[in-house]
Amino acid sequence: MKAKIVILTLCVVFLGIITALPVQADVDGTSAGFGEIDAYIQEQMQRSGIRGLSYAIIQGQEVVQSHAFGKAGPQGRPMTTETPIIIGSVGKTMTALAVRQLVNEGLLELQMPVQAILPEFQLADPNASSLITIRHLLEHTSGIGNLAGNDPAYYDPEKSSAELVAMMRAVNINRPVGSCYEYSNLNYIILGEIIARISGMAYPDYVQTHIYDPLDMKNSYVSQEQALLSGMSSGYRYYFGIPVDVTVPYPAAQLSAGFHISTAEDMTHYLIAIANHGQYGERSIIYRDGREPTSAAAVNYTVEWMDFAEGGKSGNTERYNGAWLNYSAGMVYMPFDHIGVVVLANSNPSQWLPVKSAGDIAFDVLRLYTGNPPDPSKPALILLYIIADTLLLAGAAAVAWRWRLLFSGAGHAARFRGVVLLDLVLPVLVLLVFPIFQLGSPGNWVLDPVWCWNRYIFSVPDIGWALIALAGALLLCGVVKVFIRISESD
Repeated sequence: MKAKIVILTLCVVFLGIITALPVQADVDGTSAGFGEIDAYIQEQMQRSGIRGLSYAIIQGQEVVQSHAFGKAGPQGRPMTTETPIIIGSVGKTMTALAVRQLVNEGLLELQMPVQAILPEFQLADPNASSLITIRHLLEHTSGIGNLAGNDPAYYDPEKSSAELVAMMRAVNINRPVGSCYEYSNLNYIILGEIIARISGMAYPDYVQTHIYDPLDMKNSYVSQEQALLSGMSSGYRYYFGIPVDVTVPYPAAQLSAGFHISTAEDMTHYLIAIANHGQYGERSIIYRDGREPTSAAAVNYTVEWMDFAEGGKSGNTERYNGAWLNYSAGMVYMPFDHIGVVVLANSNPSQWLPVKSAGDIAFDVLRLYTGNPPDPSKPALILLYIIADTLLLAGAAAVAWRWRLLFSGAGHAARFRGVVLLDLVLPVLVLLVFPIFQLGSPGNWVLDPVWCWNRYIFSVPDIGWALIALAGALLLCGVVKVFIRISESD
């Protein structure tokens, strides 16, 4: 029985790997037509398991193409280019833009210490807290780590942004302030508070007044309640490979870090402004600095806003990806060619699997539009889930076999063979070590398995709970065997 399970598992995994292997699209080097781009997008939606997607391409001041595919909800409502979704960290560029606006008005300086504006701001290290500046936050060089920014405690929908900043008193930096880049959502939560304090307006009101309204982004929202009333798409999560429409609590306090809600149509207005030195129609979103308008783009989340007319190599590409548990977005543009693409999807297939995300698809669309081949395809989501699900089923069968062996009529040696290694050490390793290695990296480990499991289940609940259940059942089997051995020895 055990041998059959192993052979069947290996066969399924091998077939899954073969069929999920990436393939290279065949492009002849000429600019792809919109029909070809649409076909490519639909193919990638199928491979990545995306239920609904909208996209748009801009060039100069014009929207040259926009289209949507799939469904916006389980009732069959079609996805459109005016269907709102959460755009994730693409919204960080809007927070950076708001900072640039305040700098241009003379209300803010990039070298200002955060504590000069928010005296209450404090990390676990008082000295580091005093050194962090606005620029450090914008460029993700504050020393605050990525894992700290992904702590589920910061996604509590009941907390305000001020409360989130207060919680940071327990955060330790993992590198000297200003030494190097490490992405963290906490940086942009703090910036949202700074924008509110300097402008005298709540961050949502500032974005509405200084970004959405000037850019005529009429279907963009700073609250989920407003967006739902205007036809916001459902969001999908994957449970063992099956896409399920789920409602995930909306952490409004993290708006400045990536919870803006917008549409492909509205994002073309933003892209046009980015591609045209902050100019959209007759309006400029970069103003009051006594100079010619500069670009609204935040290159790698910095605030240099290059004047594209001053030089640079044509064809350079800037990419921004955004994701939430059940939404994803990608924005990419070529500043010197004034071309941009936005892609919005109502699921996040690359949450933990190496499949193409909305950001990957946006980049591929830009390459196709400019006569280049897309990046190589990534594995298909459903086939990767077949492998994962098969391994979990094989694990369940193995655990059941260990329990069955315990209460079978097999001899004493057979029933207790491998009790230490298989029934005790293996599940303990899964429970204590697996989440740490999944979330950490060399030099950046969080040696707290409870916290790591909490974070892992927050992102991947199906696989996380399945692993805990299997490891727990196997460990319990081992404990029972130990008690039996002790009782027999007495």
